[in-house]
Amino acid sequence: MDSPLPSPEGPSDDILTEQGLAPAAYPGADPGAEGRVLLIACGALAHEILALKRMNGWDHLDLQCLPANLHLWPDRIPDAVADAVAAHRDAYDRLFVVYADCGTGGLLQEKCNELGVEMVEGPHCYRFLKATPPSPPRRKRNSPPST
Repeated sequence: MDSPLPSPEGPSDDILTEQGLAPAAYPGADPGAEGRVLLIACGALAHEILALKRMNGWDHLDLQCLPANLHLWPDRIPDAVADAVAAHRDAYDRLFVVYADCGTGGLLQEKCNELGVEMVEGPHCYRFLKATPPSPPRRKRNSPPST
């Protein structure tokens, strides 16, 4: 018997926490198509990324989520990302890592540089959900504003 299709909201939080999400788990995912981009993300961000994908019609994007509980062991994140990149690099035109540092002490950025993939900047992956733009640089006390 075939398993039921996932809900439009995506898999359950329990699945995203413990197992993650494979890119072929959703109907319409075609990793072999030209111009495809794979987002390798934290499972904690799956619902938001899937919602953005759906609302904006970003059909060229596929999503793979690593288990959210990797945040309990941040030293494991770089190797898990490297494994995902290795598994899918040949099937996609571009891969993008939707993790920030997430407690890896710079190791994830080093791994992404080594692998030649881009990643989200910042201290943690939730940073990309922040709706406010970055603050302008602070000026020194008693210095006039720049014009």
